[in-house]
Amino acid sequence: MKVYAHFREEGGRMFRWRTLLQFGDSWQVVGSVVMKNPGSAYPLTPNQCVSDMFILPELQAIDDSEPWYEFKPDITMSCITRLFGVQSGVIQIFNLFNIREADLSQALHLYDEASPCVFTQQANPHPSSFITHPSSLISLPSSLTSLPSSLTSPPSSLLLSTTEQDI
Repeated sequence: MKVYAHFREEGGRMFRWRTLLQFGDSWQVVGSVVMKNPGSAYPLTPNQCVSDMFILPELQAIDDSEPWYEFKPDITMSCITRLFGVQSGVIQIFNLFNIREADLSQALHLYDEASPCVFTQQANPHPSSFITHPSSLISLPSSLTSLPSSLTSPPSSLLLSTTEQDI
């Protein structure tokens, strides 16, 4: 598995968005996951964006608004991999907000102090002016957010899948 994403460091904090888990040689999107915030994954080389002449065009076809970086996978990404059982293709990760912080309670605290990068790479008004606090965005029964017991470190996130088989 390779992990690619956009990221920015600002004010001593890291923001990550548009995360892709890529398996094999295929760039076909085979699933999506909605999560609360980026976890602990960090760029392999923060000062060097992806420049491979075979990979970069594939990434730019998905989104060419910002440079792409390769990331080291975190534990949650490994859980997603086991959950989907993907051998080839791309799983997209969408986050409710972009603060890279493994500890969700700390991420929620940082949210209150965050720059406009908390939701997007573009300069927008502070997110609190147009959206509620992330902790109140989703409240679902535990039966909809629990993972199979075979996953040893399940993320505390809502998982959604979209594949051709679901259609």
